[in-house]
Amino acid sequence: MLKERRLYLTSVDLNFVPPSIEFSDALSLKHFNNSKVADTVRVIHCDGLLLCTTTEGELVVWSPCLGETRWIKHNDGCKCFRRKAMFTLGYGNNQSCRCYKILMFLDWYDISG
Repeated sequence: MLKERRLYLTSVDLNFVPPSIEFSDALSLKHFNNSKVADTVRVIHCDGLLLCTTTEGELVVWSPCLGETRWIKHNDGCKCFRRKAMFTLGYGNNQSCRCYKILMFLDWYDISG
């Protein structure tokens, strides 16, 4: 679960009304070019992989189970789009292997006419 721009392990007990949520240890996502912990603003999951977007608009695919990260460079044509872009993680419809894909989309409209 995302809390204060950090990922936390959580346990949820559905036997209570309302359900109780307990935060455990924070998961540490280190930035690729220094040892600082990256601030995360959005997390998407697919098959145990997490696609995290940082406050700087950077993308990282993270496997918490394996402890592996891959920082993704994306060329969105202009850095001004970086904070407006949304990303999601999925895979193609290939029976022989799962080739994961990242989809970027912009919700851009002009209300001036």
